[in-house]
Order: sequence, then C-alpha cells, then structure tokens
Amino acid sequence: MTEDIERIKKKNLLLSYYNQDDLLAAGDSNRNLPAMSDSEVQIHLRDPYDINSSSFEPDLFLKKLIKEKTLPEIMDFENEVAKETRRLDSEMQTLVSENYNKFISATDTIRQMRSDFKKMEDEMENLVSFMSDITTFNDKINTTFQPKRSEISRLSGINNLLKKLQFVFELPAKLNEFVEKEHSYAKAVFYFTKAKKTLDHYKKMSTFKNIENDCLLIIENLKEKLYGRIDMSDSKPNDILESVDLLSQLGEPIEQLSTKYMNRIEKSLDQDLNALKLDLDLLAIDQKNQKDNNSGKVQSAMDILEFVDHGCNNFLANLSSVIESFTSLFLNQKNSDFKYTDENEEKLNTLIRAYWLKYCDLVRIRFEVEQNLGENTIIVRAVDRFYRRIQTINKQIPNIDLSTEASSIALYVAHLRVNFYLEILKSHFNESLIDLRHQVALIGTSNQPDKKLLNLHDSTFKSLTEQIKNVLSNLQAFIASDISFSAKVYFNEPFCKTYVRENLLVAYLKFIAQTANEYSNGSHDPVPSALLLILSRLCLEFESVAIDYLLTLADEQFFINNCSSASVN
Repeated sequence: MTEDIERIKKKNLLLSYYNQDDLLAAGDSNRNLPAMSDSEVQIHLRDPYDINSSSFEPDLFLKKLIKEKTLPEIMDFENEVAKETRRLDSEMQTLVSENYNKFISATDTIRQMRSDFKKMEDEMENLVSFMSDITTFNDKINTTFQPKRSEISRLSGINNLLKKLQFVFELPAKLNEFVEKEHSYAKAVFYFTKAKKTLDHYKKMSTFKNIENDCLLIIENLKEKLYGRIDMSDSKPNDILESVDLLSQLGEPIEQLSTKYMNRIEKSLDQDLNALKLDLDLLAIDQKNQKDNNSGKVQSAMDILEFVDHGCNNFLANLSSVIESFTSLFLNQKNSDFKYTDENEEKLNTLIRAYWLKYCDLVRIRFEVEQNLGENTIIVRAVDRFYRRIQTINKQIPNIDLSTEASSIALYVAHLRVNFYLEILKSHFNESLIDLRHQVALIGTSNQPDKKLLNLHDSTFKSLTEQIKNVLSNLQAFIASDISFSAKVYFNEPFCKTYVRENLLVAYLKFIAQTANEYSNGSHDPVPSALLLILSRLCLEFESVAIDYLLTLADEQFFINNCSSASVN
C-alpha cells in the first residue's frame, strides 16, 4: 500500500515537471478534484470499484455498472475508457520520447566533457613540462652569468657615463649649429636644459667649467635673438609665443617676460586700431570729395559692414588671441609665483580694458558718421554683428565685462537712428508747409477754392501719417527676432518706450503743434489765412483721430505695455 502511495506521488511530480495538468493516478472523472492527503489516498486505494485503485475488482465493478447503468450509458463509458486508454498510451510515449532525447543529449554532453577534460589534462602536462624546462634553463643562465654580472653592470654604467660625457663635450658645437638656424631654437633650449644639471654638478672641474662658459655665451646670444624676434614688427604671432616660452624655459624672470610681451601686444593692437582710424580719415576725405564734387582717385573707405567685419576679424581676433596666449604663458604656469600671477592678471585686465574702450570710441564715431549715409537695415546688421562677436570674446575674460559697452553702443546707435528719423519727419513737415504755401497761392485765383483747400488738407494729412508709419516700420528692424540684442531688457525697454514712443513719435507730434502755434501767433512771415485754416484743421484731426491711432500703432508694433498716454498741447 505504501508503495502505491509513493508511486502516485512520484508520478505526480513527474507530470508537474513536464507541465502536465492532470494526474496520472486519476482518470477523467477525477481530473479536476483537489489534491488528496495521505489518508484520503489510502481510502481511495482500498476502493474495489475505483478503476485507478490497486484494489480494483473488475467483476464487482462490472456487476455494479450493469446494475446501475443503462445500455447506452455503458457503451458511452466503454468509449470513454477506450479514449482514456489511448490518451494515457500517447502521454506515456511522449514522456518516454522526451526523456530518451534528454538522456541521449546528456550522454553526448558527458562524453564531450570527458574528451575535453582529457585534452586539458594533456595540455596541462605539457605546460608543466615546459615550465620545468624554462626553470632549468633559467637556473643554468643564472649559474653561467653569476660571476660576470657585476662586471656587466659596471661596464654598462661606464658606457652610459661615456655617452653623457660625449654629449657634454659636443654640446657647444651643437648649440652653435642650432642657434644659427632660426627654426632650431627650440632644440638648442632642449639640449641646454637637458645638460644643465650635469654641468652644474661637475662645474668645479676646469674642463666642465670651460664647457659651461661656452654654452652660457651661446645661450646669451640665443636670448638676444629671441628678444629681438619679440621686438620685430613683422614677427608672426606664433614666433613671438615660441620666443617667450623658450625664454621662460631658460630661466628669464616672468615679470620681465610679461612686460616685454605686453609691450609687443600693445604694438600689435595699436596697428589694428590705426588701420580703423585710417579708414575713418578716408571716409572723411570721401565725404569732402562728394561735397566738392571732386572725382579724384582716392582710396575708398570701407562701408559700415566692412568696417565692423575688419574690426572683428583683426582687432577683436587679435585681442582674443592675446587673452588666450597671455593666460597660457603667464597665468596658468604650475610653478609660477602667486604674486606675479596676480600682477600679470591685473596687467592683462588693464590692457584689455584700455584698448577695448579705444576700439569702442572708434566704433561710435563710425556709426555717427553712418547715420547720414547708410541704410537702416545695414546699420542694424552691423550693430548685431558687432554685439554677437563681443559676447563670444566676453566669455574668455572672467573678470572683465565687455558686454556693457557693447550694449551701450547698440543703444547709442538706436538713439542716433531715432534722432535721424525725427529730423527726417521734421524736414518732411517743413517741406509740406512750403508746398502748401505755393498751392494756397495758386488756389486764390482758381474756382472752387474750398474744395481745393479740403483736398490739400487731406493729401497733406495722409502724407504726414504715411511718413510716420514708414519711419516706425523702419525702426522695427532693431527689435527683429533674429537680432541678438533686441530681446535684452536694457535695450528693448528704453528703445521702445523712451526713444520710439516719446523721443520720436510724441516729440514729432509736439513739433507739429508747436509749429502750427508759431504760425498762428505770427512768429513767421505773413501767413495766408487759407494756410492757417489747413494747419488748424490738421491739428484738430491729429487731436481727434491721428494721435490715439499713431500711439496705439506704436504700442502694438513695439510691444509697449503700461505706457502712460502722451498728450500733445
């Protein structure tokens, strides 16, 4: 009985391992029953009517089946038993096949492992044999060279010493050879710094002292050439940097080198600024020739975009290179004195600040001249290009803010441009008044003067308002989305609210009212009454319609919020 229970448990474990849902010990009728305990299994096994029990009695089961079932039910049960028998046979075959395949695979794996281990054992034996041979051979070498090892070490040391001595004796000749060639200065410094410790160590010996003296004379000559290359006006920037670096390696004082390099930097920056000043002089000559109608052949000055590009590509690029090279040579040296480092940094900042202000003055002068020459879009592009380049350089200088002057120049140019357009509006209004005088004089002798006066008023009013709208449209270029400084608060707010709205639009409207008031008070020559009527009508129409419309238009175009409404008296 115990064996039967164990057999069913083992079969159930096998079925669960192979993902079978039903128990081998139960038929279709018991397939969905819950798992039984050991006592329930024993009772179940003693039942003679249970077809799955080891105590099953076929005769008793058949009698009971014939007694309780009808013929059709008996036949159905027979079919179910046949089906269950075939299913169990199929499952048994599947289990046997799967286990057989796994067994075959496991057998092949074990056989392969046995072969691999055998091969590994052979290789390990060969390795042990080789290691033994190597050890034996090493012992033989040690035994053979042991008496001569100390002698070999001594001879090797002597050989190295002879090579050093040969290098020292040949050093003056090599230094002379390198100093004669300009592109070999770095090799001369390398060889000298390499041999300097040896020369200092043996300088008490007369031979080495003489060699050291010869080398020092040659190096002094080299220093003079390096200093001369720094002072030469046509020296390339890379040659200057190399000269300063080599002099630093030769032990020249850092403070002296920084002062020398600073003087050379000033010469280079002065050349760039002088080129810009020369262009300003050429521009003045061009304007004078145009004024005098002189067509003589004179070198033409650069336009505003070329002027800004020239300053950015030469002066600002040179300034950026100066910052980078000076920082590398004198501020980032690992062994430099902190005192000298702080002094050099202060020198650099002072130099940059001084030349930056000089450059800004030239840029301001050039934009002042440009106000009466260039187009608005070109001027805005030039300011934007200048401002963008300054922002790039400003990132390289942690202790100096160059953007303040750049922003000031952008705002200054905008202010100049607003004043320029204000003068254009005033000039246009004065020309309109002169034209009105002539038209009024002609109307006095014609038919239907009232209608013609009304037409003159309408055309003049339309011309004035259209001119204002054109000016506002032109000034919008300063706040375009692709302009780098347009969204900055320090530019946008004063430009839109103060310059455009108050200093341009409101000031122009006040100018119109003041001019009309002067005409009405008799401050000018005798004014025809018809002209006074037109001016009065213009003032009334501006007050009732145009002022609110134009101020609202300016607020919308320049995104002006919370602005107090201006009044024109």
